[in-house]
Amino acid sequence: MSAGCEFGSGFPSSNNTWTSEVNSSGNHYNVNLTTGNVNNNNDSNSNYVACRQGVLTLCTAAQSSLVYSIV
Repeated sequence: MSAGCEFGSGFPSSNNTWTSEVNSSGNHYNVNLTTGNVNNNNDSNSNYVACRQGVLTLCTAAQSSLVYSIV
């Protein structure tokens, strides 16, 4: 990962956390807060929620894929 992309420990590694970012109608992005992997799911799926203002920023990983990082 590039500098500035930091991911936390203590989060469930197999679970995703919703973001407020809309992917499409009825679909939002989610992020694995342990690995930084970003995906999207239908809004009817069950994911964790982390309430924190400004928790996600966009950065570029070493493999040039877009990921979200905790700030």
